[in-house]
Amino acid sequence: MPRFFAGHIPDDQWRDLLAYCLDHADAFVVHLPDSDGPLSHGRHEFRTLSGSTVSTWSGMAGAISISGELTAAARDLFWRTEISLRSYDSGEKLWDYRLLRGGDEILSVGDFADLLVFMTDDDLTHLTALGISTREWDALEPRRSGM
Repeated sequence: MPRFFAGHIPDDQWRDLLAYCLDHADAFVVHLPDSDGPLSHGRHEFRTLSGSTVSTWSGMAGAISISGELTAAARDLFWRTEISLRSYDSGEKLWDYRLLRGGDEILSVGDFADLLVFMTDDDLTHLTALGISTREWDALEPRRSGM
């Protein structure tokens, strides 16, 4: 699936993109330290979601991965937390997460605001119809397996 670096898109487009992804995703993965601190926002809330699982994350020492089905409660948690990519308090925003559809990433946010989008041509058509400008997104090489 084609992937794009979308950058720090305007907040009105971000909210529309997030809504689209939340409507089309069926699972999530959140990465964060397994301790209190500035990168840990949402740890308690995601851990307590019904059906969520916690495992060690190899991407950072002392970090965990919380994953689960994108239930109504999980969608609401993302919607309430992810207000902006441009203006935010790092103590009140998720540091690193993925939204998935059928096991494939459709949205990835790292380091609070580095936005990667994985969309089919059909998805891009829908996003454009929503008023989301995808023309300035940088197309990236597809990921190779094992990376």
